[in-house]
Amino acid sequence: MRRRTLLYGAMAAPLLAACSGQSESTDTGGGRTTLSYGVWDVAQVPGLQKVIDAFEKRNPRISVRMELTPS
Repeated sequence: MRRRTLLYGAMAAPLLAACSGQSESTDTGGGRTTLSYGVWDVAQVPGLQKVIDAFEKRNPRISVRMELTPS
């Protein structure tokens, strides 16, 4: 496995963990949830966008907004 793939996977882990479903949820609104994901390195944006796109495809009720904050 390539180093870049491992790096993107490691960076996406907190995103995916934050979005894991809880069976005891009482939300029945059926609305869409939007998450903000902060990124500091513009070079990471293309790879992370692929991860976000795949996540949103598997979780259609959750959208992720990437926020670039250059350091």
